[in-house]
Amino acid sequence: RVLFRSVDSSGNRARIEVAQFKVVPEVCAQPPHVAEQTHDVPSLSESEMAACRDRRFKRISKGFDLKRHTTTRLVVIGTGGSASLISNCARMGFEDFVLIDPDILVDANVASQQASTDHIGMPKVQALAEQIVKINPRASVKPLVCRVDDIDDHDFADLLFSTRGLGQVPHRSILLVLTDNFYAQARGHRLGLHFGIPTLCAQEYIEGSGAEVTYTVPGVTPACHRCIT
Repeated sequence: RVLFRSVDSSGNRARIEVAQFKVVPEVCAQPPHVAEQTHDVPSLSESEMAACRDRRFKRISKGFDLKRHTTTRLVVIGTGGSASLISNCARMGFEDFVLIDPDILVDANVASQQASTDHIGMPKVQALAEQIVKINPRASVKPLVCRVDDIDDHDFADLLFSTRGLGQVPHRSILLVLTDNFYAQARGHRLGLHFGIPTLCAQEYIEGSGAEVTYTVPGVTPACHRCIT
């Protein structure tokens, strides 16, 4: 189990325990009709990438279930303030990512998000995709420069479950709703319910006065994020 704690502006402490995620069915769909680019490392062979990964993650191999991480797909809605969390997922051995965000990095993001001046003017998903493959050269990242509402349910099923990148169907998919847009949050919650997949939702209050971290697990949690909060 993973334990999250947060403290709001009045000093109240919240405790949320996250249970182990449930495996979802392997479902294939047609490729999405959304502009995207997959960031892989074609200059390295499969054996070279695996060897690099093994060297890089040797120290954490006993602290994380790397086999489970490498067979899990993370689909992320919102990659601004969440960029550090997602790059840390790459450091934990996750290597199958779908990133969804329509925004472009600007000067103000350098101080408030994990962005460098080299990334100004670049789509947030592209900047994060480049960082992920630098951390783990075996990672396959699909950055989508669009709103989640621009992707219909049929295409979203493909993003969650289809074979791509490393040529493998993920054993499980997790939806991370990490955006401050209320409409995108609501769509993410509905998608989690519709496809019966585990979801994690996290938002920080203005000026960092508090935060909310909620989760849903099919068959375990009875409500969606909007009901919880």
